[in-house]
Amino acid sequence: MAVKFVLRTGIGGVVCLTLAPALAQEAGGIQTTFGIEQGIELGRNPALSIPADGDRTTLATRLSYGLVTETRTQRLSFDAESTFRIEDVDGETESAFESPALTFGYTREGANSSLELSANYVRRDIDTLPLLSDFVGDDGVLDLPDDFTDLVGTGERTSYAVAGSLVVGTSAPLQFQLDLGASGTSYEDATDPDLEDIESANIGLLTTLRISPVLTGTGALRYSRTEEDDATETLRTTRNIDAGLIYEISPRATFGATVGTERTETEETIGDTETSGLTGGLDYAYDMPNGDLTLSFDASRDVAGDEILTFVIGRSLELPVGSLAATLGVTQPENDDVEMVGSLDWTRELPTSRLLFRLNRTVTVDTDADTRRRSQAAAYYTYVVNPASSLNLGASFVVSEESSAENRVERTDLTASYSYALTENWDLNSTIGYTIRDEDTVGRAESSLITLSLAREFKARR
Repeated sequence: MAVKFVLRTGIGGVVCLTLAPALAQEAGGIQTTFGIEQGIELGRNPALSIPADGDRTTLATRLSYGLVTETRTQRLSFDAESTFRIEDVDGETESAFESPALTFGYTREGANSSLELSANYVRRDIDTLPLLSDFVGDDGVLDLPDDFTDLVGTGERTSYAVAGSLVVGTSAPLQFQLDLGASGTSYEDATDPDLEDIESANIGLLTTLRISPVLTGTGALRYSRTEEDDATETLRTTRNIDAGLIYEISPRATFGATVGTERTETEETIGDTETSGLTGGLDYAYDMPNGDLTLSFDASRDVAGDEILTFVIGRSLELPVGSLAATLGVTQPENDDVEMVGSLDWTRELPTSRLLFRLNRTVTVDTDADTRRRSQAAAYYTYVVNPASSLNLGASFVVSEESSAENRVERTDLTASYSYALTENWDLNSTIGYTIRDEDTVGRAESSLITLSLAREFKARR
C-alpha cells in the first residue's frame, strides 16, 4: 500500500511541478504547506461489528503536503496525505501506512474560453470511517455515498474520480462545452458481501445559442458506461440527447423547458436488455427581494428504463444573520408509490458562533434498479471560545430503506471536538465520538472513539 501511495504521489507531483513554473512566473511565487499531526486514538468496536469487537488503541502519525499557486487567470492546487498507524487490538500489534489521499485541481480562464480539471484518490480502511463527519463537505453539508449503509466490518475501500470541462465561446452567442469524467469504487477483503466494485465513465457535449436577448437555446449529447463486479457482471451504457429553451419572462423571472430521448443497453450473464423512452423537464425561477422561488418538473429514467416523475417547489431566504432554504415535492418511480421528497437548510451566523441545521429526504433508484429511500437530519454548532480555541458539536441521524428488501438501517452519530492553539505553530486537537447502527436484519451495534493529537503546519513561499 505504501509503495502504491508513493508512486501515485510521485505522478501527481510531476504533473504539478510541470505546470507550476509557468504559473509561478506570472504570479511570482508558489505556496507550499507541510503538515504533521501526531495523535493517539482510543476506540471501541470501530468496525460496528455484531458481536462487538474488542478495544483498539492507535498511535497515528498523519503527514500532509499542499501546493497552491494562483494568478489572475489560473489556479493550481495539489494536496496529498497519508497516515502511519501503530495499532494494538486485544494485545496484537499491527503497523502500516494507511489512508492515502490525493487531490488535484486546475482552472484557467481565457478571453473566450475556460478549462477546469480535477482529480482525487482516497484509500481508507472501512473500520476507520466510523463517523458521519467524515462525509461533511467544506460547505457543511452532509453528502453520503451510495454505499454508506454497507460500510461496516473490515476491509479497504478505494475511490477515485477524474473530471475535465472545456468551454469555448464564453463571451459569444454560440457556446460549446465538452465534459469528460471517470470514477470508481473498489473494495478489498471487505466483510460485507453487499459491497461490489463499480466503475463508470462519461462524456457530454453541450451547446448554448443566444437566440435573442431573452431567449436561449440549449442542446446536449451524453454517453455513459458503467461496469459492476456483481453476480451478473453488469455492463450498462446509456445514450441521451435533449434540446431545450430558456426564456427570460422578465428581469426577475425565467422559464426553461427540455425534451429528449434516452436509450439504455444492459449486458449481463443472464441476458441482455435494451430500453428507451422520452425524458424532459420544466423549470421556473423567480428572483425575489430576499431570495428565490423555484418550481421544477422532471421526467427521467432509471437504469432499467422505467420512468421517474418528480415535482419540487423551493424557496430560499437571505436572513439578517444567516440563510434559510427549503424544498418540498413528490416523486414517483414507475410501478412504485408516490413518495415525499424535500430538504430544509438553516444557517445562523453570529460573531463568535455558527449553527447549521439540515433535514433531507431523497428517493433514488440505484444501479440495481432498487428504489432507495434515505432521510437525514443533522445539526452542527461551532463556537469560537477565544482567539486561541474553538469548540465543535455535531449530531446526525440517517435512515435508509430499499424496496428490494424489507430492511431498515438507522445510523446515529454524536461528536464533540475542541481545538486549542498552544503556540503560533502548534495546535492541540481532541475529539469524542459515539455511533449507533441499527439494522433490522442484523441488529444493533455501538462504537465510541476518543482522539487527542498535536499538529503543526510549515508554510513556505517562493
